[in-house]
Amino acid sequence: MLRLLLPIAVALLLLACIQTPRGQSYQASSSLPGFEQASFEAYREETRQWLMDNRAFVSRDTLAEIEANTPFEMLPQGDTRRGILLVHGLSDSPAYFEDIAQSLANRGFLVRTLLLPGHGSRPADLQLASLESWNKAVAHHTKLLSDQVDELWLGGFSTGANLVTTEAIDNPRVEGLLLFSPGFEPRFKTTALSPYLDWLVTWANLDPETNYYRYESLTMHGAALYYQSSVQVRDALAGKGFDRPALVTISAADSVIDAQGVLSLFQNHFDHPGSQLVWYGELEAPMPRITALPGRLPKQRIASIAHMSVLFRPDNHYYGRQGQYRICDNGQSEQLEAACPQNPQPWYGAWGTKEPGQMVARLSWNPYYPELETQLDSVIATTNSQNRTARLK
Repeated sequence: MLRLLLPIAVALLLLACIQTPRGQSYQASSSLPGFEQASFEAYREETRQWLMDNRAFVSRDTLAEIEANTPFEMLPQGDTRRGILLVHGLSDSPAYFEDIAQSLANRGFLVRTLLLPGHGSRPADLQLASLESWNKAVAHHTKLLSDQVDELWLGGFSTGANLVTTEAIDNPRVEGLLLFSPGFEPRFKTTALSPYLDWLVTWANLDPETNYYRYESLTMHGAALYYQSSVQVRDALAGKGFDRPALVTISAADSVIDAQGVLSLFQNHFDHPGSQLVWYGELEAPMPRITALPGRLPKQRIASIAHMSVLFRPDNHYYGRQGQYRICDNGQSEQLEAACPQNPQPWYGAWGTKEPGQMVARLSWNPYYPELETQLDSVIATTNSQNRTARLK
């Protein structure tokens, strides 16, 4: 027992020594914006104004930062019979859905995104959030959208996937789910300590803030909220499962999520015959309803698929292959990371991926994006209006 407790005690002492640096990013706002407005338009405008007043900007392009973090709506051509609410992950922003939203709008969806409380402004604001506020925000905007469409879907990335799955299980109005790298089960079991460490230390991680699509630093409270959302969704799935169509994507090399845990939960609790899981990596044997795509693509200098990769097109203006922002913090030596921004031909992969003799930047786009759109079509096509009517009786 002593051998188990000693490393934990040392870790606690090291964490306690992390001092909050100076700067707006590391000082919380006085309060968070509301999310229960009577219309999405009012919610969007009030949130945008709050961000203008409270965001700690990290670049000179303040307008781009505001737009990336403001909830948005994308309308399809023609009638808005179908609608989907998309919920981002921990530390992320609505901008994470800019490509998926366009793909869904092209398929006839009215698309809306959410800004989870504590996000979009400064990393310290996650101290002010709660799992209850996240759940309430998802429930409120699900209801707003359901009042405007006949066919309601929910989608989420990482922590956002946990929240929308929990909402959908008990909401018969939800027709189906699109879940991108769902955070159902953390890869590292020590994540379970975060709710306890939250009482002792403020910061789980401190990094320079340079990326206006997400926070680089993470409060321990934010980590605890993620873990609580994972417990919540696993309990909900164990209790009822999900009996409607779902698309689930996960990388075998995911550095954040237990990919095998997601695979097991899919097999055991997503029982609709039209549900599909896309596995980016190798599988030992073919499995029903599961599509495996190679994670290593040497001709494209891709060593593995990252947690965030699935959401973005290769030509995305910010995270694409030739995009504005390259993620060099990838668990390598300081020397390799320092050379990353100027490297004309880096390799790409999940966090922590090593390639002999090569610098590996984070893969921030999906080399299989066209295939993802085909898989979206396949799952969406399995909806059944008769089943919907029966659920709502």
